[in-house]
Amino acid sequence: WGLKAGAAHPELPTEEELSSFHGSIVGLLFLSEQRSVDECGGHQWAYGPICHVVAGAVRLPRPVRQRGAPGLWPIPEVQR
Repeated sequence: WGLKAGAAHPELPTEEELSSFHGSIVGLLFLSEQRSVDECGGHQWAYGPICHVVAGAVRLPRPVRQRGAPGLWPIPEVQR
């Protein structure tokens, strides 16, 4: 996915440049709905099998280190 993104948008940082952010939360997304690939009208980011429609995004002021695990976890107020 990262290679496809880089090919379509060379201005994006490389995987190597992003390596210090691995294992961190860097922002939050609001997903408003799910669609099939066919319902996404050929959008370049619609890989499927399910496409999430992003209705809003928030970039956190600093990355928040977080161990990976299924489910949701709270982000302390001081780190938001």
